[in-house]
Amino acid sequence: MNPGTDIFEQYLELIASTPEIDDSLINNHIKQLKESEKYLPMGMTFLFITNSSNKKYEYITKNVEYCTHIKRDEIYSGGFDFIFSRIHPHDLDDWHEVTGAIIEEIIKLPLDKKQKCNFQFNYRIKNGYGDYINILEGQIPIAFNKDEIPYLFLSQVTVLGNEIETSPKGVLMLLNNEGEYEKFFEILPNPKAKNNFNLTKRELQILEVINKGLTSREVADNLHISKETVDKHRKNIIKKMGVNNTVAAINLLKNQNPD
Repeated sequence: MNPGTDIFEQYLELIASTPEIDDSLINNHIKQLKESEKYLPMGMTFLFITNSSNKKYEYITKNVEYCTHIKRDEIYSGGFDFIFSRIHPHDLDDWHEVTGAIIEEIIKLPLDKKQKCNFQFNYRIKNGYGDYINILEGQIPIAFNKDEIPYLFLSQVTVLGNEIETSPKGVLMLLNNEGEYEKFFEILPNPKAKNNFNLTKRELQILEVINKGLTSREVADNLHISKETVDKHRKNIIKKMGVNNTVAAINLLKNQNPD
């Protein structure tokens, strides 16, 4: 299974047990979105409110039908699973890898930074005519559970057309003191990440940074994790790959995936 899928599914499991869904908050955001919809021009962008706790969309602006030729009622009734079923099969694993990595980074942030984050990712989805179109989706967390994990998002989707085939990638941005977004984290799935050793995305990231000649402390600083976590991952990598050290692990991966 794709490691990103594991992270994303674990996130959904955590959120599914959230008991304190704030209906008044959801209704307030829906009211605001309905009001803004009056002034939203008919174009290739639509807005919606995502509720990860029940894998549903609380509200979707009517532009979605103009942009995608998919009926709103189908999305409402089908929820996340309906959308997943329409993502291009070549993009699905990368979609999970991108969103899983971004969610992992968001969960590690303190609450004040979580409230200032905005993440974007792209993928291809099948429209109502059966054609795949490029999608750019941006999400802003607007509600958190007692563990400070976001479960409600205000989302904006722009249809980019289908003239150029794009590969999924994602970026996490944080609002600075000047009111501008700064890039905090970026992920572009690497085809070489497909390996025969069941290495996780984090383990592959660690090997990539180690290959630059950095120490465990420097790797930890680079990936915003503790040195103890890096050392634990190094031990897991060595065990999974049946080698004596991470240098041998890197060489083995290079031999498996020659340029």
